[in-house]
Amino acid sequence: MKVEYEVECSSCDVSYKNESGETVNYDGHSGKWSYSFEGVEGQFIYLAARSFSKEKVLVKIVKNGVTIRIAESELTEGFASIGDTL
Repeated sequence: MKVEYEVECSSCDVSYKNESGETVNYDGHSGKWSYSFEGVEGQFIYLAARSFSKEKVLVKIVKNGVTIRIAESELTEGFASIGDTL
């Protein structure tokens, strides 16, 4: 099944679980970001983003073209995370 991670932020660090189950950190991102892979049933998926200036961040997980998880940070926090099992 196709899994896609999406992040929107003005400036943030992104952390996610890749297709191998490894945690990957992507620092210094700005704007829209996405990453996709083929997931397998029972696999744990995770996505998080933290704003440098505590601004709003949006994170989303899409499975086979359908959004299954979405989270938006509070303006005072600047952090959002989501996870699920396929």
